Amino acid sequence: MQGKELEKRVHTAVDMVTEVLIKEVEPFDPKWHFSSMFFSILCALCFGTSYEFDDPIMQKAMKTLDDLTSLSGSFFLLEDFIPPLRKCPVGKYKTFLRLVNDLIHDFLGKEFYRHVESHDPENLRDFTDFLIQARKAAEDEDDESVLDSLTDDHLIQSLSDIFFAGVDTTRATLRWVFLYLAACPDLQEKIQKEVDGIVGRDRLPRLYDRPNLPYTEAFLYEVMRLSTAAPIGVPRQAVCDTKIGEYDVPKGTMVIINYWALNHDPKNWEDVDQFKPDRYLTNDGELGPKPDHWLPFSAGPRVCLGESVARPELHLLLASLMQRFTVRFPEGAQADFTPLNGIGVNYPKDQKLVIKPRN
Repeated sequence: MQGKELEKRVHTAVDMVTEVLIKEVEPFDPKWHFSSMFFSILCALCFGTSYEFDDPIMQKAMKTLDDLTSLSGSFFLLEDFIPPLRKCPVGKYKTFLRLVNDLIHDFLGKEFYRHVESHDPENLRDFTDFLIQARKAAEDEDDESVLDSLTDDHLIQSLSDIFFAGVDTTRATLRWVFLYLAACPDLQEKIQKEVDGIVGRDRLPRLYDRPNLPYTEAFLYEVMRLSTAAPIGVPRQAVCDTKIGEYDVPKGTMVIINYWALNHDPKNWEDVDQFKPDRYLTNDGELGPKPDHWLPFSAGPRVCLGESVARPELHLLLASLMQRFTVRFPEGAQADFTPLNGIGVNYPKDQKLVIKPRN
């Protein structure tokens, strides 16, 4: 899901979204375009299949994902904190289970079993093939402890986790990125000049260009900090008795990181409420060390997969789209950076933009 394969899939998605964006003559909200783009990239990486944006299969799966986000992203599900309630699901949780079932069985399950039937260990096509191959390797070694966690249900659930997290947070982040681009035309121009100077206009940006595009990276860092697409981390568990400040944390305690607090703490950030990509750059304009308190992908051995996938993906997308387009607000409109506060994902409010091809 990295390297040249990621680059190829992103370039395909950029070409697809470009064809759609250039047809938009009136101000519009690009959320559907971004959702379709990320979903198409993930389908290509996981299943080797690139769906057109208007494909009915993709649109149905996207609708299910949107419904799940609306249901679980705007409030806690009580059943997550009182597990016995899951045995008699009612109301929101019943709807949640139905939507998960739709996503897993109607889309992910079908793709998974299609891969099982056509699997060729000599020709691993995509991420799903590698999952199946990992199980075959465990079977050859007769490793029961590993096989217990590599059942069909486990592997399909792994794909579900990748799709739900991989589409939801990245599309939210890119929507925030475009709001800040429109709100800060001078900074947008700096990105465009950086991309033009390093990449030019005759080819799409490549992953190897990333170290030479530090301002583009710094812009992404600052968007991730201020927007905090994932404000609350997933639950962790203390592996031993420990102490945080004056508080004792016994082994087995559930621990949840408040990333919003980290990103908006004036003790950590100078001019905490100001959008300043330069804070991540050295005096020479190079990208400095990542601040210890900048943790959009969590930390530790179970760091989010996005640390190695979403960051290069977002950087490549931003550089590519800035090479081709300019973003601004419609006449008289202003940015509203008030988030739609969700527990799972922070989305910006729906806002129309003018996205025009560069000359």
